[in-house]
Amino acid sequence: TGNVTIKSKGLDGVKGRDIILVDDMISTGGSIVKAAEFLKKQKSGKVYACCTHALLIGDAEKIS
Repeated sequence: TGNVTIKSKGLDGVKGRDIILVDDMISTGGSIVKAAEFLKKQKSGKVYACCTHALLIGDAEKIS
């Protein structure tokens, strides 16, 4: 939809921990990038992302 909402309830334990984000389909990467940015702001460790279908259409996000 283009609208990303992240609810932080229950994320108290992410500080310093490595995180794996799993998504079924990534079109532009916007949602997964926003989630990763949010987790880094919460002082998580490394953030890994994976998906089953990477469409990567249009101006798909680049993760550096």
